[in-house]
Amino acid sequence: MQPYREGGLNEFVHKLPGPTLYPSNLILKRGLTDIQMLWAWHQDVIRGTIIRRNGSIYLLGRESQPVLWWNFTGAYPVKWVGPELRAESNTVAVETVELVHRGLSRPQSGSVPGVVPGPVGAKVNATFNL
Repeated sequence: MQPYREGGLNEFVHKLPGPTLYPSNLILKRGLTDIQMLWAWHQDVIRGTIIRRNGSIYLLGRESQPVLWWNFTGAYPVKWVGPELRAESNTVAVETVELVHRGLSRPQSGSVPGVVPGPVGAKVNATFNL
């Protein structure tokens, strides 16, 4: 949406269609694991090798089957926050990766292989096209 003021009409502003904006980055949080793919991708960006990747984020149901799905395009990591490591705490170590992207889409569950409609659980997974 782009505002447009027409000369001589002061009581309203036209709102013309424009490009869709994605105002926020994707923020992925996960428990600390030994999976190196995200870390290596972030390190490549730091060294100046920016490779945009497409990926998917899916929400798993109670039986660990995907029930909701979001695809993102043209993403790369811009921020990495490591876990707080406190010896006196028994909290789970969580790391955060922030991705800029060029768009989001949410295909209908019937159009995505393996997506089963059903009750939503609390697990979220992300995959990336390497």
